[in-house]
Amino acid sequence: MGPLLRAEGPQPRRIAVLELGEASVAGSLVALLETRLLEQEDRVVLLERSAVDRLLREQELGLMTEGEIDSDAAVQTGKLWGVDAFCLISQNKKILRIQMVDTWYGIRMMDVSLPLPGNQEITRTADMITGRLLQQLSTVTRDPDELRMIGILDFKSMEPSDRLDDLARPIRTAIEQQAQLQPGLLVAEREQVQPILAERGLVNAFPERIRSSVVLVDGEFHLDAENPDQLKLFLQGRRNGVQVFRLEIDGGLNDLERLSFRVALEISKALGSMDSLQKMDPELEAEMLLAQSKASRDMSSSLGALAAARALMPDEQTYEVEWLTAQVSYRKEHPFDAERIRNFFHRCERIILSFIESPDFDPEEDLNVPF
Repeated sequence: MGPLLRAEGPQPRRIAVLELGEASVAGSLVALLETRLLEQEDRVVLLERSAVDRLLREQELGLMTEGEIDSDAAVQTGKLWGVDAFCLISQNKKILRIQMVDTWYGIRMMDVSLPLPGNQEITRTADMITGRLLQQLSTVTRDPDELRMIGILDFKSMEPSDRLDDLARPIRTAIEQQAQLQPGLLVAEREQVQPILAERGLVNAFPERIRSSVVLVDGEFHLDAENPDQLKLFLQGRRNGVQVFRLEIDGGLNDLERLSFRVALEISKALGSMDSLQKMDPELEAEMLLAQSKASRDMSSSLGALAAARALMPDEQTYEVEWLTAQVSYRKEHPFDAERIRNFFHRCERIILSFIESPDFDPEEDLNVPF
């Protein structure tokens, strides 16, 4: 094993940063990211670049299978390299992808796609990635019983008609996005939880050592009979088939981001707190979520990222405007009944008017629209 750049502090995590493929922008970002991580010497032990290069020459890196991380290979390679996690950075045309997998259990702790940064944006992008890496590294412990990991399953409409069926996916996506913001809460990948049957527990996609720790969350929703603009959401969390919590939460039908924020917060409370977590700066986190929304090809995922950013920075007009714009696009693709659409646009009008009436409002700067 090559030399490690040692860092002082309690239980620093050992990490190797790898650049996949040949990409000048990604290479510059890797160099800057390593510099940022070295500044966090009380939390991170970075595998030296010379050691990484030598190990890559000596061993065939088999971490990826068809573009995705192989959890078993990550665990095996991590033991050989003497690291606790791998951070993999790749570039595909105009999209930058950052993945991180821990080598204790093979959990993918991070998988983020961002627009390829320009030369003036690389520093800020490195800061965002560093913040997310440190936050996610602090969520995994050696003791699997201390893991707070959830898998979000499908949500079902309880309405007699199918008019709200299209809400199921946005609700799940919004809750996933908000859950990822909760310190110490790990969210399992969809392909790991999708085939799970309530009676059978977990699938083989989860490492054996953490199967008993994962809490599966699913639920149902319907409109309030007395207030059709209110959505009632019923959730349950199960570990090994045993219910560990049940929640009933309601919120505005046209304000799913607030509802999902409350859901994620209550799930986190139900699972208990976790000490010694490294929280990401909310401004950086919101900026990263905005970038993720621009890189996403899926409107539902983009909307979920914007909703999470808006919840983090409720007083920042930029995220409000971006969210409203995405909502308009989403409504065009997934129309609901006319009354709900009118209510939504009335809400947009009120928000925009509040911006315009603000003494600091600048239409070209705040809305990016030439007036």
